[in-house]
Amino acid sequence: MSAIEILRQVIRDNTPDSIWKDAPLESFRRVENTNRGEIGEEFLRRYLDHEGIEVGDRTGRTAREDMLIAGARFEVKTASEGANGTFQFNHVRLDRNYQYLLCLGIRPAAIGGSSAPSPACCAPPA
Repeated sequence: MSAIEILRQVIRDNTPDSIWKDAPLESFRRVENTNRGEIGEEFLRRYLDHEGIEVGDRTGRTAREDMLIAGARFEVKTASEGANGTFQFNHVRLDRNYQYLLCLGIRPAAIGGSSAPSPACCAPPA
């Protein structure tokens, strides 16, 4: 048995059954983490446009927000559901001047989200 075969067996032995296997949104889980945010933002743009909600264009990668929705500045974070049923939203920027944080959670067969005022805009004055 080769080293590769041994490692593959160890991986199989230590990999729990995936909640994503054969799920409608299984392909999202296979996307690299760096692309999930872009997919989440583009999904929101298309979905909100489809629903007739005004979505403004971002002015570039250094814009102070990810998206303008009905005139409000949003930071958007996208995460997939883990095996334990939770989501981990990474790299929430507190140095950007957005009004709302929108967390988009992708489950194997569902999409959910919530938004809240920016932690930065709720901080007490210094």
